[in-house]
Amino acid sequence: MLISLLNELKQKQFTGIVNVSSQDSKLNPQWKIYFCLGKLIWADGGLHSFRALRRNIKKFCPQVDINKINFTVYEKYNCKEYAFFSSLLQQEIIQQTQFNQIVTTQLEEILFDIIQQEAKESITINSQEIAASSLFEYGFKISNAVFDTNIIINKVKQLWSVW
Repeated sequence: MLISLLNELKQKQFTGIVNVSSQDSKLNPQWKIYFCLGKLIWADGGLHSFRALRRNIKKFCPQVDINKINFTVYEKYNCKEYAFFSSLLQQEIIQQTQFNQIVTTQLEEILFDIIQQEAKESITINSQEIAASSLFEYGFKISNAVFDTNIIINKVKQLWSVW
């Protein structure tokens, strides 16, 4: 269901947010997937998003000391983590390749988690179109990177089949 919707949104050159929630009464994980003109730009949510943030910083940005980061600076953005990494890129603390690795990994992990949840129980998915200019309010800088939806989907499908 999720994969077919993502492919459909790619074809429609959708710009907006896909909200996903689980029917799991205990945990109720929720995710958001962000698109610009049919391309993936970010995904977040789930049960352990801060752990994923820390793991990705350690893996892709070893020069960044996570203990010295003031995350409250990014509270004004709906996508705090993206705004944080975008800020590091803009300040040239990280390189474009590091930024791309972080975003790609984040997309793959979130989509994998959603597919895994979908395999266990029903999920609710709804898409909300927004103007491309509204993405800036979320902390996105489209010039940083957009990612081919097919490449990400194929990678996640491959990871799922191995799982």
